[in-house]
Amino acid sequence: MKKIILGFTLLLLLSVTLGGCGDARESMTYEQPQIPEITSPVPQTAEHTPEKIPAETPENTPQTYVNSRLLECLFHEQKDFDIYVSQAQIYEIYETNSAIKSGVVPHHLLAGRMIASFFKTAALTSPDTETVIIVAPIHEAKGTVAATSYSSWATPYGVLYNEQGFTERLADELSANICEFTAENDHSVSALIPFVKYYFPDVTVAYVLVEANAADDFPEKAASLFAEFAKEKNCLFVFSVDFSHYLGPGQIGDRDNETRKAIIEDDRAAIARMTNANIDSPKAILTFLGLNSLSELTLHELEHSNSLEISGIAFPHPTYNEGLTSYFVWAGTK
Repeated sequence: MKKIILGFTLLLLLSVTLGGCGDARESMTYEQPQIPEITSPVPQTAEHTPEKIPAETPENTPQTYVNSRLLECLFHEQKDFDIYVSQAQIYEIYETNSAIKSGVVPHHLLAGRMIASFFKTAALTSPDTETVIIVAPIHEAKGTVAATSYSSWATPYGVLYNEQGFTERLADELSANICEFTAENDHSVSALIPFVKYYFPDVTVAYVLVEANAADDFPEKAASLFAEFAKEKNCLFVFSVDFSHYLGPGQIGDRDNETRKAIIEDDRAAIARMTNANIDSPKAILTFLGLNSLSELTLHELEHSNSLEISGIAFPHPTYNEGLTSYFVWAGTK
């Protein structure tokens, strides 16, 4: 009898052990927040089949990419997003009748109201925008210096289609690797996608993520390419940048003043030398300034804040164990 029980126990343990084996990647899914009905439902998993891609795929989409899965907005929380858009302001630049053609926004969603305010104002000043181009830092490079993707995005407000022609040129002329993982999993782009679709429901999008160690001539090449894009379509160029990192309240103001001065004076040599203590993507800011110069856009500082001011939590606090982060909103207008 003891042998029978022992044998049964061994069989049970073996079946449990085998059941737990396999590739962990196959079972990995991203949980989507529960959201109220909006205009279209949020996909429930990160898996998409070709059948789920709507029939109205733009005619300019190469057949090769029609069946690409839709990328997920992995950093989107609907309740937070609703707060951001409800608190969004219209910047005073709107009163000047100038059209916003380029801009710098944060990607930390702590500054979500600032992001929403930029896109809200840009949509009012440039309602004829056809394509939004995003330039953002790569936070985890893993050997990739620049990355883009042909994939479109699933958002709570419908599909945001990729601007295939521009994406091809980003890959060819800026040597950007095609990498869905980088775009989807880096908040520098993924966090902004719902704002684009919410405020510009009919645009297409293209994006390039750039590593801090990209070639020194990347900003010049990118700015020149973007200036050409702007002649072909009505574009809004969005540069996703957070500013001072890892500093205390007594240091962050000085660094931001230093950065502000360099941007206003178009001191690109000073910006190129800056580190995370000033800017998390000098390459993006240099491209922004280069594009503004080539396209003869006028620079405006629209807003400035930091994580201490936004959170309202007194310093010191465990929230700030890695220091404060600062945020600017800039615009280039025509």
